[in-house]
Amino acid sequence: MEFIKEQKIIFNNFIYEMVNRRGELTNLPCNIWIDESSSFKNQSHGPRIRFQNDHNIITIHSNNSIEMEINGNLVDLPSNLELSNKDINQVRNYLYNNKYPILAVEYQVIDFDDYVNYIEIKGGVQCSELTKKSYINSTNFLINTKLIKYNYNLEYVTHLQEFLKYVNDHNIYNESDIEIKLTK
Repeated sequence: MEFIKEQKIIFNNFIYEMVNRRGELTNLPCNIWIDESSSFKNQSHGPRIRFQNDHNIITIHSNNSIEMEINGNLVDLPSNLELSNKDINQVRNYLYNNKYPILAVEYQVIDFDDYVNYIEIKGGVQCSELTKKSYINSTNFLINTKLIKYNYNLEYVTHLQEFLKYVNDHNIYNESDIEIKLTK
């Protein structure tokens, strides 16, 4: 399997974390974290990703990370910035290319595994709108498939409604791009 989900290992009262995606697998200059548990809902901020503030393959702790909001804005840039502007822009482009499916993962409407295996656009170069539309359609297909699989389960539909509201409220994509049927 080519991804590693975040795991916390407690050793001598220190927490060691493993990243969701290693830079070598995303073609990015650093490792990244994607919140697949919707933990942002319990915080005072919206969905975001974190990325490692250096080029090391393994991270020692999450204190060496930078947060980026879903719109590409950086949060609390550290004073000891080790990544170049080019590196950060590659992460920003990755987020731009994958914004819709990353939100779907963060709102728990598609699985992280499905994102990695079927949808993720790798690399730090901005893709064309046509390519992005294709991946939006793939995400919508997975969502519609899950709706049927879960037989329109109330908990899943609630997550989906929150996701669609966020996408709509923040003008993530045109409504015509989002073809999801919330009723049987």
